[in-house]
Amino acid sequence: KIFHMYLAQHIGQISKETVKVGDFVKRYEKIGEMQGNISSPVHSPVSGQVIDIKEMILPNKKMAKTIVIKNDFKNEEVVPFSYENPDELSAEELVAAIKEIGVLGLGGSGFPTYIKYENAKNIDTVLINAVECEPYLTSDYKIMEKHAKELIDGTHFLMKAGHAKKGVIAIKVVNDKLAKKLQEATEGYQNIEVVTVPDAYPMGWERVLIRELFKKEYERFPGEIGIIVNNATTAIYLSEALRDKKPITHRIVTISGEGVKNPENVYVPIGTSVDYIIEKIGGYTENINEMFVLGGGPMMGKSIANDTFVVTTYSNSITVLPQVAEDAPPR
Repeated sequence: KIFHMYLAQHIGQISKETVKVGDFVKRYEKIGEMQGNISSPVHSPVSGQVIDIKEMILPNKKMAKTIVIKNDFKNEEVVPFSYENPDELSAEELVAAIKEIGVLGLGGSGFPTYIKYENAKNIDTVLINAVECEPYLTSDYKIMEKHAKELIDGTHFLMKAGHAKKGVIAIKVVNDKLAKKLQEATEGYQNIEVVTVPDAYPMGWERVLIRELFKKEYERFPGEIGIIVNNATTAIYLSEALRDKKPITHRIVTISGEGVKNPENVYVPIGTSVDYIIEKIGGYTENINEMFVLGGGPMMGKSIANDTFVVTTYSNSITVLPQVAEDAPPR
């Protein structure tokens, strides 16, 4: 019923609010605009009234201004942008669209995607990272299973934006069925291929992935060696945004770990409280004295003091791990 929209949904400068307390907003309406060189817009996931604008804690433990919206359940919508013929957009127009839509690194980085493409030069390959790097995480796999076509379509758009000659989608070898499904979806795209990589940590780290696939190293950014890396979910959401004229206001999140009764992937509006989600899927595992709630996976996630933080655009997972489990059987 209540949604908390951080104005720091991304790496870079916090967005500037475009609404005030008391305003009524519609679903998909822009409520935060870009400011600074690295930023991203913020859109409302629901229609309703702005009841507060306040500071709240982020999953990274920093504080950020937050717009609080009370859902009126009327689902009134606006069309925040319109690309009538996305297939006819030039590379420069695609980059501008990626910026306007607010496409981010949805694998957990939150890095504004347009930055990778605005000044891209001599790009040979767009590498789509479909490797779930950490234990427990399956959100990328779940969305790829349902949206293989959109993954290929989004990859095609990214290649065009970067003037890339080819696209490579990398996925772990253990996901052979999904890899085959993605390969079938590439039919008609001669310059996009699906490749498998070893099931090893940290294969999902882009530096390791590039080393595995291309036997190359770079100093700071993959663009130095002609490669742009994007997450699989990012490519999917770009396709949907361009085709359906909708911003990124919902996402799949893996809720997992030994601290929750019923681990599962959930599709939720951005701004949904983590404690609400966990309650709805069955609550916490019983007989646990203390637990860690992580914004992210167990290897690179940030431990949060409580579960009252909310899902962000780049929240791919919430992991709950027990510190002490009473009467737990020996391992």
